[in-house]
Amino acid sequence: MRNLDISLALIRRCKANDEQAFQQLLQQYERALYRICWMYCQDQHEALDIMQEVYIKVFRFMPSFDESRPLMPWLKRIAINTCLNYQGRRSPIQGISLDGTGSPPLQERLAAADNVENTIVAKSEAELLRAAIQTLSSPQRMALTLHYIEGMDYKKIAEALDQPVGTVKSHLHRGRQQLRNILSKQGFLEV
Repeated sequence: MRNLDISLALIRRCKANDEQAFQQLLQQYERALYRICWMYCQDQHEALDIMQEVYIKVFRFMPSFDESRPLMPWLKRIAINTCLNYQGRRSPIQGISLDGTGSPPLQERLAAADNVENTIVAKSEAELLRAAIQTLSSPQRMALTLHYIEGMDYKKIAEALDQPVGTVKSHLHRGRQQLRNILSKQGFLEV
């Protein structure tokens, strides 16, 4: 209950154009918002560009935020809409960087850190998976990201994307099917 009071007080300070409160609020949610942006474009620089747009929109629309509703879904909705509306051209898929700027959770799931050979194989597999994900349509990529990375159920995804649940299920089904086809053609999956 105490965190809700702090967040509500912070939101009210943001609504009063308190710049320090706004920075504090964004720092609290920065990691989750960045993850959404990065999973959408899978490029660190583009994700940061999108994040800047998200921040601007949060600042702009904060006065209209309904304090009786939870903040995180509202922030996610802004991030998702910003990703979907992002007009910049994505650069071609580049391999997973060796300097650690790639997606650690994906790498951790694919290989044990103590085995160099497994790590190299995992990076190759992650690169194939990343390239395959980039071939999906924006709605499919976003639905898969929200479901598998953010752990959102169909109803929450539908609310976040402002689409019917059936449409979300369709995007997930078609996205999974397309990924399965691409990855099986590349020998990544056995059908």
